[in-house]
Amino acid sequence: MKGTKFVVIMAFLVFLGTGGVSLAADLTGIWEVTAMGAGGENRTDTLLIVQQDDSFTYAGIPGKIRNDKYIIFGPLPEKSFEKGLWIQVDQIEFTAENDANFKGRTYISIYTEKDSPKRYMKTDINITGKKLVDPPPLIVLTGKPEIWVTSKAPYQDPGAKAFTEKGVDLTAQIVTKNTVDTNTAGEYTVTYSLPGDAGKPAKEIVRKVNVVDPAPPTLVLKGGEVVDTKKGAGYSDPGYVAYNYLKEEMGKKVTATINGAPGEPNSIDTSKSGKSYEIVFTAKDENGTTTAKRTVNVTTPEDEKSFFKYCFISSLFF
Repeated sequence: MKGTKFVVIMAFLVFLGTGGVSLAADLTGIWEVTAMGAGGENRTDTLLIVQQDDSFTYAGIPGKIRNDKYIIFGPLPEKSFEKGLWIQVDQIEFTAENDANFKGRTYISIYTEKDSPKRYMKTDINITGKKLVDPPPLIVLTGKPEIWVTSKAPYQDPGAKAFTEKGVDLTAQIVTKNTVDTNTAGEYTVTYSLPGDAGKPAKEIVRKVNVVDPAPPTLVLKGGEVVDTKKGAGYSDPGYVAYNYLKEEMGKKVTATINGAPGEPNSIDTSKSGKSYEIVFTAKDENGTTTAKRTVNVTTPEDEKSFFKYCFISSLFF
């Protein structure tokens, strides 16, 4: 009896260790994955999933199958910069409805600066996947679809990779057409194509390359140039977006002064109405300096205005 109990316990521990792997579905293939963002703005990407035993890769990112769920444990190392904020994927989790459909969520953290330890907010996004039937090979860019490079400097293209729907590597067969001329500033393209297999050529992928001359930083305020805040309400600055001529974010290289003295914009004193503060943001690097100004006015709350008005009228008639 003791021997039987020991075997049962060990089997249970092994079950826990493997996470209750379910291989009812085989998701290996090329997929259209749609992320449903806030405000109804959806984004669809085409990517490769390769499944083997209790593991899988999702666009080259490794994951594990646990209790019928496909999980990519994060956070992923790279953050993406969108609309002035840094987005980091904490985890991707989805469940297969069958071999050709899945649905789940992507959990993300949002930061105001790339290297900031302080998270601005957390949220999650619904995702759905649909496997393509008998698709052509897939070409995937290495690096970003649009990049900025310095004129008169050597250009090394990040390249691309190609795969069949079963994950067979066809990268060596990619044909690249590179029009980049770093001697002249302008917009160029690098096109990646793949002669088809059985009459199914891969869809061409294009990278946009901007060759630019060194220039001072770009600094754009979020919110208005003039902001009113009520007395005693405190102040939270809307912030800014700052990047150099290569479109590299440079938030930590931006300094601020308040009425001419170095200071933190969110420390503005709102305890007294009628005061105004001029915040000057400065972005500086080896190519120059760019400034942007914001004026913050501390206003009197409506109830306080009514009280003063009452006192004034009372003094006239009593």
